[in-house]
Amino acid sequence: MGNGWDTLLEEQEKNEQRSQSKSTGGASTLFMKIRAGEKHRVRFVGEPQFVWIHWDERDLSAKKKIIISDEYVDKFKSRGLTVRRQVVSNVIDRKDEKLRFKILEKGMNVFGPVLARYATVTGPDGKRIHPGGPQGDDWSIESNKPADIRQTKYTVVNLQPTPFSTEEKELISRSKKGKDGKRVVKEEFKDFPLGEKGLIDLEEIYNSEKYVQQIEELLKDVGSDVDSAESIEVEELEEAEDVEEEVAVESSSGDVSDDDLNDLLF
Repeated sequence: MGNGWDTLLEEQEKNEQRSQSKSTGGASTLFMKIRAGEKHRVRFVGEPQFVWIHWDERDLSAKKKIIISDEYVDKFKSRGLTVRRQVVSNVIDRKDEKLRFKILEKGMNVFGPVLARYATVTGPDGKRIHPGGPQGDDWSIESNKPADIRQTKYTVVNLQPTPFSTEEKELISRSKKGKDGKRVVKEEFKDFPLGEKGLIDLEEIYNSEKYVQQIEELLKDVGSDVDSAESIEVEELEEAEDVEEEVAVESSSGDVSDDDLNDLLF
């Protein structure tokens, strides 16, 4: 997986260059839903990541979303299996009455406007304002309701700079990156539901060993390669819901500096 706003921005710039060349030649779920006709106000937190996704539709009554690690992408393409690239990020859903992190999993039609602002807007120090950092903005995301879900369009607008509140800083500080790069949760928050024990560890969610087993089983069933590889599709997916257990949270009154937040987030 590729990580970070800078990585996404570099990829977006490459895509734009290729396009120019061609032209001249609030639900209580782990995954945040963007419901048609509703305006959703979100705050990005931390770094986003690219992920590869395949929908296993051999059993239409129980189709499964399988996360594909980089080393399997070519194998899926060679067998004519559709692989879609999405972007995932921790977000705060302003409609959710409970303060917690959720995962927003969408394509560049949602993340593109965020990257466009990141590429052009700088702070007083002349540096880019990190969308998931202490001085980032709240964003409004709205989708239409087409007859064909594949034609979904999004309106994504930045609202205003929204520094993290004391409560949000306390939530962020419940976990930190360990020496191995994985997030470590403070002992007193380890039994809390995902999203309430600090930033959701996207690597842990999307690199689960269960997906490796599903990948191997699927490739075995599909069999040998086909003559022509499928092109990679980048489109919106229906997120899976994950019901969480409610646990009471008591916020700390202590404040966290922006420098400390940057160390925790990036």
